[in-house]
Amino acid sequence: MKASEMMACWAGEFIALNDDPQGKQGRLKFAVVAWNLACQPKKARAQKAAGFLARLREVNPTGDHQAMQHDLELLIKFKLRMFPDDRRQFLEARLEMTEQGKDAITVVFVPQK
Repeated sequence: MKASEMMACWAGEFIALNDDPQGKQGRLKFAVVAWNLACQPKKARAQKAAGFLARLREVNPTGDHQAMQHDLELLIKFKLRMFPDDRRQFLEARLEMTEQGKDAITVVFVPQK
């Protein structure tokens, strides 16, 4: 399965919760972070997730931080359940509209060794 298909399968519903393109792109970036965190060893994952959430609180002090933490934890659990052996790190992801009016995800990743 292509990495873009995996991302759409794994996080498509989460991304679609936002209607506008900018909001969907933000959710896609959030999903990329969750994917990359899920690829970390369990001990490092918790520490890095806490650091990411702390940075989010700094840049978005009025956001719903409890919901962000919940979403992050849920996405990590889904990734570990759906693709437990895939450890590729995503470098970038973009959401583009196809000619048919559908969202298409493009990802750039570091290949597994």
